[in-house]
Amino acid sequence: MNFTLPERNKLASLLNAFANKSLKEGEIEYDYEDKPYQNLFQALYNIPEIRAIYDGDILMYGVEKGITKRFKTVPVQFKEDSIEEIIKEIVTTLKHNLADHVIVVPIQSAQFNNVFRIDNLTFIPQNYSRQDKLKIIARSAKKTLAETVSIADHTEKSRSQDFLKYPLLLIKQTHQTSTVHYSSLNIAKIIIYSIRCFYYGNIHKTSKDKTSFLSWAQTSLVEASHLAIYSKENWRQNHKPLNFDVSVPFDLNWLEDKEMSKKFKNFLKRIYFEKSLDDFNVSFLNALILFNESIKQNTSISTIITMTIAESILTRNRNEKRLRISAIIPRLMKLPKNRQKQVARDFDELYQKRNNFVHSGESVSINYDFETSEPTILEQGRKIIAQLILSYPTFENIIEKKIPANDTTNKQVIRMKYWDKYVDSIFHDIIY
Repeated sequence: MNFTLPERNKLASLLNAFANKSLKEGEIEYDYEDKPYQNLFQALYNIPEIRAIYDGDILMYGVEKGITKRFKTVPVQFKEDSIEEIIKEIVTTLKHNLADHVIVVPIQSAQFNNVFRIDNLTFIPQNYSRQDKLKIIARSAKKTLAETVSIADHTEKSRSQDFLKYPLLLIKQTHQTSTVHYSSLNIAKIIIYSIRCFYYGNIHKTSKDKTSFLSWAQTSLVEASHLAIYSKENWRQNHKPLNFDVSVPFDLNWLEDKEMSKKFKNFLKRIYFEKSLDDFNVSFLNALILFNESIKQNTSISTIITMTIAESILTRNRNEKRLRISAIIPRLMKLPKNRQKQVARDFDELYQKRNNFVHSGESVSINYDFETSEPTILEQGRKIIAQLILSYPTFENIIEKKIPANDTTNKQVIRMKYWDKYVDSIFHDIIY
């Protein structure tokens, strides 16, 4: 950590203001509403090394320790040349409290045969015995088997009685315990929603799709209502009530393919785990969430949601949405020329059906050929929308190359600004 002189001056000033207001008889007493506290807290949180491993209580414990180690009474006068040392101490305090956690999610109806791993994710099939599943969880959480069995017993008795009878997804997270507890549901949701998006974008109704009917043993289980968080230290463990549909009722063996698992890992990192969220990746995250809603709705609602995704990504604050969507998607996705016209017509038709439903209350009807079982126009449209969402890493590379170093636009909106320009340029080239 190397701070400039103005940064050191500012941090020293904020630390002094907080300490002189809060230090009383050798101890720190403060109110979360106090302006000195809020100013110091925000300045510290803005330091990347702190933000990456942040926990509010532990951060302030490090601040208190840094102050009381040097001062017992007021006035407190930190000098600029001591700031880097104090910040390093605070970061060290945060690091000492990091720990490995394993988020265990019962993924209902998932079909696969072997244990496999993708980066920090471990998939355990349903056909593994309870004991074998617990051995894998124990190794991942660095616990003894006896401790793991004890916690699992508690889970089954107090939360979800068939928890360990399901296929399981293990998500390893090294972070502050409060952060893992707070974010565990969102992390699980993004991963499961991404699995579904990959399936419908690449596998559904292709030769790679080996999905079979669920057995009675699978369908007769009591629905799991919680995920579990395991860790070496018992106090870090927790349960969270599931607030979203965790079922993935299809074959997952395709995820063992090296190329597919590499793409899946890259997508997750780029869209959610690697960078701070801004307007650009949030728009694709929202699209991912909406896509998962679309696949479980009736035809009319699914059509509306599918077209809403296209609108949100491609036509923000623009008119001529139907024309833009049908014209832009085939070219943006670089579809073969012999498919572009048909895909454009399909999206034009889907958007017209969407309009008829929204403005006239006319239910959406989709023709289905029972003899061939070919994907319908809606299924084809959803597949391309799934592929559009999954292309986020590619789009991100394109946009970041287009942003000039001297553009001072707010970081929160700069990538979206150049994404809109890029999409507009595709439409402009078609029309003009």
